[in-house]
Parts: sequence; structure tokens; C-alpha cells
Amino acid sequence: MIQKTRTYILISFSLIVLLVGFYLFGLIRSANGTNVENNLNTFFPEPFPSSDSSMVTIAFTGDIMGHTPLIEAMYQPVSRTYDYHIVFQHVKEYFKQCDWVVGNLEVTLAGPPYTGYPNFSSPDALLYALIDAGYNTLTTANNHTYDKGKSGLIRTLNMLDSLQMPHTGTYRDGLEHDQQTPFIWESSNGIRIALLNYTYGTNGIKVLKPNVVNMIDTAIMRQDLAKARENYVDFSIVSIHWGDEYQRKENATQQRIAQFAADHGADLIIGSHPHVLQPMKIITPGTDSTKHVPVFYSLGNFISNQRDIYRDGGIIAEVRLVKKAGSTYIYSMRYIPTWVYKKESIPLSFTIIPVSKAEAFPDNFKFSSADSIKLSRFASDTRLLLNNMTELKPEWSNDVN
Repeated sequence: MIQKTRTYILISFSLIVLLVGFYLFGLIRSANGTNVENNLNTFFPEPFPSSDSSMVTIAFTGDIMGHTPLIEAMYQPVSRTYDYHIVFQHVKEYFKQCDWVVGNLEVTLAGPPYTGYPNFSSPDALLYALIDAGYNTLTTANNHTYDKGKSGLIRTLNMLDSLQMPHTGTYRDGLEHDQQTPFIWESSNGIRIALLNYTYGTNGIKVLKPNVVNMIDTAIMRQDLAKARENYVDFSIVSIHWGDEYQRKENATQQRIAQFAADHGADLIIGSHPHVLQPMKIITPGTDSTKHVPVFYSLGNFISNQRDIYRDGGIIAEVRLVKKAGSTYIYSMRYIPTWVYKKESIPLSFTIIPVSKAEAFPDNFKFSSADSIKLSRFASDTRLLLNNMTELKPEWSNDVN
């Protein structure tokens, strides 16, 4: 009898240990952002928006580049002008459904001569196409923002202002910086969102006074986030240019800076610069264990001439916010994989292809077998990396272009 009791106790204890082990393993996987079943509802279990709530849909895109082959492909020899509309023709219909579309402008609009890497200056036609596509804010603090020096920075800002394109991250002088920090966007239904933008550097080019480029500086970031709270914003977003190029995992510095931003009031962190997609993870501020801050470490390339594996695309990150009874929270986060199609035959062209649209209407896209393989490979790699998120597959129109 005693032996049976001991056996029963031993089996019960073993089962308890096993269950605790599975539970802790699940927590570890969730913390690392790799558990498919966390599905973000673990972190954002908010109810469906009701009639007394307000919602806003935000779309973020990755690096908007301007390599020489892209510039040359956009040239129209008959009119002797540039036209970038073809680049965004397949994402425009989705952007028009969003309230706020934000992108990282990683070129200058410094005027002719137009140049690609390493010192970017794209035609003004790029900006016209971005506006037509549905962008309504651009971040400008990145390592290429000072490629053409003071004159390039000023002309870029002049162009943005002349076309009434809101922007943040770079400034003509300190006074302008102080007056425009924090950048606050307000939705038509009254949701106020702060957007703060920083870069790790400017490729060794010294920023000349009185110009200001927001650098990653924790003292300044703390001050800016505090100022955002003083301006009664409902939600604060940090857009940050950081990380190691072409590395698909964030580094320790990115993790440290993300934690700092979360600890000091950031509600969402959007990363750029690596030119490849990096994970989305959830972090918890040390100051508030009940809060969860999503970090998209890198959205990858939105448009570029980089054709190597992992570099030929990125994602659109969609974040929907809801405001109810004075509280604003993340209702959902989804992503759309986008692949850059480079048509090599004359006339050369570049087009951003939403993967799900190409999969829904394969006959509309005359891809070669090699390009079809590249798109499929990019889609698989992206879905595997973001297996803790829901992929958004909009109801694409069956247009043929």
C-alpha cells in the first residue's frame, strides 16, 4: 500500500513538473516572438470596437531607395521627364483604404544631376508618385539624408513643404526642430499620435550648422517622449534607423535602444536600415509590466534595386488603433509582404508587387519562371520569419497593368 502511494505521488509530481515545463517553454517562445499561437491576442486582448470608440488604420513601409538603375528606368525619353507611378500602382489601392501612410524616404531630393548609391539624389517625380500613391507622412532621418550636404537637405525639405507632404527627422535649423518636435498627426476622428524619428548616423558626413538631423541619443529621446506626453498625445511611435545591414536578426544595440524607448513612453517602434526584414517582437517596459510594446526591427526594402536574397522586398506593416473612453490601444497588427519586380526587358521598369495579389491573380503578372521562383522564395521566407503575426490579404481588384 505504501509502495503504491509512493508511486502515485511520484507520477503526480512528474506530471506537474512536465506541465510547468511546457508552460515556461511557451512563455519563453512568446517572449522571443516565435510562438505562432501568441497571435498578439495574448498581448492585446481588447474587445471589438464599439459605437462609442474611434479607430485609425496606419500603414508603415520600409526603405524608399533610389539606385541608379531605378532612376534610369523611370526616365521617359519622349517627354524627357521622370515618372514613378508604375512603381506604386499595385499598392495604391490598399493605401487609399488607410488613414495614415508613413514611409522612410532614404534619398535626397537635391535636384540634378540625379545619382544613386552611394550619394542619393532622386528626381522630384518620386515625391509626386508617393503623394499619388497615398503617402501622407515621410520620415527623413537616415544615413543618406545628408548625402548632398546642406543644400541637399534644404532642397529636400523645400520640396516636401511645397507639396504639403508632412515630414519629420531633419530640420533646417534648431528653431525649426524645436517648433516641430514632437511631430503630431491627428486623425479626422480625434486620435493624436506623436511620431519621433532618429538615425544612427549620416555615413560619416558631418551635419553642418544650423541644420539638424535627429540622431539616436537616449537623453534626447527621453526628452522628446516626455514632450509628446506634455502635448496630450494618445499614442507615441518611434521610427528609428538602426541595425546591421543585411542581417535578418536584430542586434543587441537595437534591443537595448528599443527597451529604452519603451521604458520612456514609446507605444510602438518601427525600424529601418538593414534592407532586409527583421522580426517583430513584443517587449515590456520596465516601468509598467502590464504594457506591451511591439517592435518591428526592420521592415526591409519597399523599393530598391537590391536583388539579392532577402533584400528584394519588405512588408507593409498595418497597425489599427482604437480610442475608447480616453484610452487608446492597439486593436490589431497585420502585414502585407511586398516584392520588388524588376522587368529586365526594354523598357526596364520596377514595380512593388503585393505577394497576395500576385498569388490571387497570377495570370495578371507575366513573370518569368525565374522571377516566379524569386517571388515564391521571398514569400516563404517572410511568412516564416513573421510566423507570430497575421498576414493581411486585402480584397485586391483584378486589374491588369
